Amino acid sequence: MDILRIAQAFGTEQLVPPWLLHAFIQLGGTPNAPKTGYAKRLHDMFPLCKRLGHLVAKADESDLALLKDRAQDVCNWASDHLEEMPMGYVRRASLLGLIRKTDAQQALDAMRLRGAKGWKVAYQLTLTTRNEQAVILNSPLAIWTEGRDMRHCADKYTDECRRGDWLMVSLRKQGCSRALATVAFDLRSSRVKRANIAGFANTLVNAEVLQLAQECQDQLQSQHNRMHKECEPA
Repeated sequence: MDILRIAQAFGTEQLVPPWLLHAFIQLGGTPNAPKTGYAKRLHDMFPLCKRLGHLVAKADESDLALLKDRAQDVCNWASDHLEEMPMGYVRRASLLGLIRKTDAQQALDAMRLRGAKGWKVAYQLTLTTRNEQAVILNSPLAIWTEGRDMRHCADKYTDECRRGDWLMVSLRKQGCSRALATVAFDLRSSRVKRANIAGFANTLVNAEVLQLAQECQDQLQSQHNRMHKECEPA
């Protein structure tokens, strides 16, 4: 019923494209966290849904391709900044106008984060495969860039990583600009746990990527055990 309410918010004359629905519902939940309520606090975004549904219905092939590519970015921008817009903005917003607002905010965010200090990480990761690598994300800019490129909300967990409670890792294929997946590990207890893992646009990952994440988890557990043993009194 939650999904139906959101789908209806885009308009009922024709079915909303799955990619647009998927981009929007990630604001309230992901396929990797199925217990999260998808409709939580999303009703305030329904006017945007109506406008996006109208733009999709009127779009030509090139505009449709552009919106499909940027839908997640637009939804993320709107979730954080739509209330700052003048009254009536959503009702008359154009596709290019929404994308310009999104790009401008991303440029501001990147500029602000370039001056933010990173943090030291006591862990190292080296995958046994030659074709993939595990890159530890140890700065606000690195985490934000990962979230932007992978179209998910990695930057929501920067504070956990800064405190050392979590370790965020980007699993990447050698020579590819986009990661295979982003993994967050919970380091707060004696047992290292995988807090979350997400592919592009929060899609579920395949068995091979899960195996890479497990290899990282095993290495972190070994190093975690060694560090805690060294801290024990003689």
